[in-house]
Amino acid sequence: GFVLADNGTLTKDVIGIAVTVGVNGSQMSVLTGGKFTITGATFTKGANYFLGTAGNVTVTPPDNVANKLSQRVAKALAATQLVLEISEPIITSSLA
Repeated sequence: GFVLADNGTLTKDVIGIAVTVGVNGSQMSVLTGGKFTITGATFTKGANYFLGTAGNVTVTPPDNVANKLSQRVAKALAATQLVLEISEPIITSSLA
C-alpha cells in the first residue's frame, strides 16, 4: 500500500514521489531520485521544496513549530522541473 507523506504526522516522511496515479491494491511507479517534470507547475527556479501536508510540497519549512517533520524533498531547476533531494526528516520543536 501507499500513504501520502505529511509534515504533521511524524511517521509519514517522504521516501519518493509518485509518477503514476495510485489506486488501492494496484502497483504504482515511485521516483526516489533524479530530475522530473510536472507540466503546468509553477515552481520557483532555485527554490528548495519541503514536505507539506497531504502529500504536497511547500517552500516554507515548518521551523519553530513543535512536532512537525521538516524534510527537504526537492530543488526547482525550472518552473516545471524538480530534482529530488530527499533529506532525512527532522522533528521540529518550538523556540518560544
